[in-house]
Amino acid sequence: MSVTIIYVNGTKVYRVRQTNPSTGKREEHRFSRKLDAERADRAMGERFTGMKKPLPGQQGHLPRYTIKALNSFRIVAQDYIDQSRFGRDGKRPLELNTLANYQSYIDRFFEEVFGDITVEDMTKQDVRSAIVHLRKVTSSTDMARRVYRFAKSVMKWAVESLELRDSSPMTGLDIETDKGDRARLPKTHTSDEIDRMVAVAYRKFTSAHGKTRKAWQDYYPIFMLLATTGMRSSECFALTWERLNETMTVAHIDKRVIRNVKGVTKDNRVGPPKSSFSYRDVPIPEQVAMLLRARRSVSTTSWVFADGAGGPKNYRAVREFMWKPLIKDAGVRELGMHALRHYAASLVIKEMGALVVREILGHHSAAFTMKTYGGFIDDKAKVMTSVGDMFNARMSAALTQQGKHPESKAS
Repeated sequence: MSVTIIYVNGTKVYRVRQTNPSTGKREEHRFSRKLDAERADRAMGERFTGMKKPLPGQQGHLPRYTIKALNSFRIVAQDYIDQSRFGRDGKRPLELNTLANYQSYIDRFFEEVFGDITVEDMTKQDVRSAIVHLRKVTSSTDMARRVYRFAKSVMKWAVESLELRDSSPMTGLDIETDKGDRARLPKTHTSDEIDRMVAVAYRKFTSAHGKTRKAWQDYYPIFMLLATTGMRSSECFALTWERLNETMTVAHIDKRVIRNVKGVTKDNRVGPPKSSFSYRDVPIPEQVAMLLRARRSVSTTSWVFADGAGGPKNYRAVREFMWKPLIKDAGVRELGMHALRHYAASLVIKEMGALVVREILGHHSAAFTMKTYGGFIDDKAKVMTSVGDMFNARMSAALTQQGKHPESKAS
């Protein structure tokens, strides 16, 4: 027996719903006042169970009545976001970028995909229908998976923390990646395109035009650093001089700059890296280290790349005033700045392998690295041979040292 809260056209309604054990039929009544709902709930309980309220002075026990804040699934999802801002169930508060993404999922998809269905009433069939609908209204399978993973997190919270139901109807149901998606490589520029961009960037860096040259004293080192280290732009903008070694050939990544979204202020723009695996040391090529050393000698701030106000660079400003003009002037494909991270990874995985890429880029696993960048390995047969030769040489050396190598016995 319980009173639950639902929302009908945005209005809070107290619902009383019980099953008559003699007929097996469910009775439901709705009230605008909590007190009226509790009275109806008690009356139905007395009618169905025969338990009556004892008179004053009489001994007896009343049934226990519970009230659960049971809302439509999208309202519960909104509550999930609101509580996550300050640390849901004692957990660390979610980052503002993550919260902004979650909010966009609710605003763009939840009403159309889930409607007003409640957590309590959602069935496996409802979830299957939602998955089908979600794949139709999202721009890609990857986006559909992101939205659905968020929905699963909300339902898990509703089950484990809010105790609105005993189990999740989403268990065992997922959105699979299309076969074509598995084979698709990250979009990045070719080496020829990068060469053209480097040439244009250098011309701007050494331009006779004072305003252009001044701007590219910032932009050229940023571009070169992103193209040769695989850093995220957010990590690059968060670099401080103390996080570089004396020769500027190694950067320790332990912060990132959050993009300007709702709720981001000047004071909370800098936060921890994307994940615990993102804390890492990144090698910097000597050609880029030279630029940084020259920059350090004239710097007056703690930031390697500071804006006019003395804070870290803003992503949008760099994208608008460095990246887009560079793309246009070099005559290359219009890809996002994140393509530079993919470009660096594509080169390293060919020469050094997936484990090195994982370490430099800060991935959570080598399996993820191979899934994302493995397609960049041009000659896999050569790689397999090289790996075999490496282990053959290692084992031969070990056996020779022990005097057990076949050739050593023959001699």
